[in-house]
Amino acid sequence: MAFIKERAKKGTDFTVHVEKVLELVSNGESVQKSCQIVGIARTTFLSHVDSDSYARARTAFADVRFDRMTDLVKDCLEGKIEPHAFRAAMDAEKWILARTHPKYNEKLMLELSGGVKIGVKECEAKAAEAKTALEAIRAARGENQDLTEDELYVSEVKKP
Repeated sequence: MAFIKERAKKGTDFTVHVEKVLELVSNGESVQKSCQIVGIARTTFLSHVDSDSYARARTAFADVRFDRMTDLVKDCLEGKIEPHAFRAAMDAEKWILARTHPKYNEKLMLELSGGVKIGVKECEAKAAEAKTALEAIRAARGENQDLTEDELYVSEVKKP
């Protein structure tokens, strides 16, 4: 989709320009390229766009990029793209998607809300359990229970 470049002047209502940029971004164009096509500075666009509209456009951008990946697979299977070119293009699309929208990120993000409440007595009890388990392991291995972990490591390394 091509728009005629219009250089925005000072005092201009940027609503029309912002809407054009959002439309281009929603269709899979980068923000920088969309701003160049419309003729508005990226910083000006970002200062005039509302966050909800921008978030919706970025989600649509990610969906379009995902659809491009589907098209790449189809083209590769039909022999229109060489496999190594396909792999490079697919890796680039995956990289862009992972940074564009969280639903396409390959990393699992775990969010904890609230807090973990543990009392001093419970903490001391867990420490005692861990110490008992460590002593049992040392006894099973026949190790000197008076040595610290660092000393045990050094003694293990020095053994012939």
